[in-house]
Amino acid sequence: DFCLSRGLGDVYKRQSKEDKAIELVKKKWGSTEGVYFSNMAINSRGNYIVTVNDSITSKTLAFYEVDVENEMVKER
Repeated sequence: DFCLSRGLGDVYKRQSKEDKAIELVKKKWGSTEGVYFSNMAINSRGNYIVTVNDSITSKTLAFYEVDVENEMVKER
């Protein structure tokens, strides 16, 4: 049970950080109308790569690198 609990805790922490990365990009983007946000990857620095996509065409409108720990968002 300990291993299972620890594994689930790790998944929860990662999911929580993914959610926070998307929330930080939403704040920077300024609007959620007509777009959706996706976590694409975690880079070698441990930062999340989040995309902003058009809701109709699914075209990627912007890429952001998000340092969740320091709440820094950089457009790429």
